[in-house]
Amino acid sequence: MKILSHIAVLLLLLATACTSHKTDLPLQGKPKYLWFDAEANYKRFLERDSIDYYLDRAVEAGFNGVVVDVRPCNGKVLYKSEIMPQMDNRDWDYLQYFIDAAHKRGLKLTVGTTIFTAGSPSREIGPAYEDPAFDGRMCQQYVYEGIIDIREQKKQVSAFMNPAMPENQEYALSFVKEIVEKYDIDGYSLDYCRYPDMCADFSDFSRKDFEKYLGHEVENWPTDVYAYPPAGWPLVEGKYFRDWWSYRAKVICDFVERARKTIKQIKPDVEVVYWASRSVNGIYYNGQNWASPRHPVHLDKGQQNWCNSDYMKAGFADKIDVFMIGAYLHTVFGLDDPNSIESALRKAKEYIKDDCTAYGTIYALYHELNIEDAVYVCLRDTEGLMVFDICQVIKFDLWDDVRRGVERAEPEFKTPTSKN
Repeated sequence: MKILSHIAVLLLLLATACTSHKTDLPLQGKPKYLWFDAEANYKRFLERDSIDYYLDRAVEAGFNGVVVDVRPCNGKVLYKSEIMPQMDNRDWDYLQYFIDAAHKRGLKLTVGTTIFTAGSPSREIGPAYEDPAFDGRMCQQYVYEGIIDIREQKKQVSAFMNPAMPENQEYALSFVKEIVEKYDIDGYSLDYCRYPDMCADFSDFSRKDFEKYLGHEVENWPTDVYAYPPAGWPLVEGKYFRDWWSYRAKVICDFVERARKTIKQIKPDVEVVYWASRSVNGIYYNGQNWASPRHPVHLDKGQQNWCNSDYMKAGFADKIDVFMIGAYLHTVFGLDDPNSIESALRKAKEYIKDDCTAYGTIYALYHELNIEDAVYVCLRDTEGLMVFDICQVIKFDLWDDVRRGVERAEPEFKTPTSKN
């Protein structure tokens, strides 16, 4: 039996070495994705043999798909673009090489790009800082001190464009279209397709756009939305407090629908993927109602203080193919513990109501000691898995632990070559 298994492995290696296209190898079990963050892994993947090596490790660990980030928060890209600023001047196409190498190994590849980000405030790099065309298009943040440009907030993860502005939506759709047209990808992940936080956007444009949404003028701006008390918190609710969150959610929902149409018109089989934190509060904090439009968020316990009945109309679970539930939590088990992965997955699935496929996703940094359990629960309780990020899997040497979690959830995954 050992001789036969070694022969089978050799034949498999020969078959994958002789083609640069997708193989016909069946993917084992549920989808299991490993995320490759662009900035965290930038130096690691400057050489092509490093990509090959770590894709092999991914396959050995039980992954059958990868998410490759090619437009991080600095707003520059890691693919050969005719329209976007480049992160580097390498003489080979980073994304194309990843696609070819992944498909050789029978791995599906989802490309990930941030959508409304345009620069790094801490380093002041990216198109938002280098191209004057972005002046007047960035989020204006309503903070305790007043309204300021997000580019001035050095602690922000990224300088966000105002998602409501048509020119910013067209800008985002331009690189979405370019990637889908140019590359043989299996999925497209809309990352940072949202507002940066609850303080955005209070520009003149958004005031007029909000007034159009309401059907009348707002007399006191921005205090008719909310105001800051002398102590800075809690917020003082204005008369349009709940309408404001519904408006912002509609902006994002409408854009997700546009992005889906753009992708599907070019390549109908490309999956539209969306990651978001499992936190219900994150639904309004970032303007992203990832729930089903059939789920009455406003009737849920604890949500009435910010949510009205219009909010559920902005649910976009039915406009995506895959929702990656961001269960980035330390605790794995405990259905009665709202801060456990097990509980978070159940709650999120209640919200999306089977409008799309759900994958449990985990943050490897939190699971140096228990990632096997986390992988197992995600695969047991949802339709798939995503592990973020490969850099922590490498740092903590979690490859074997991940594979044990996969084998525990999917016993049929065990093969003669498995170490366990």
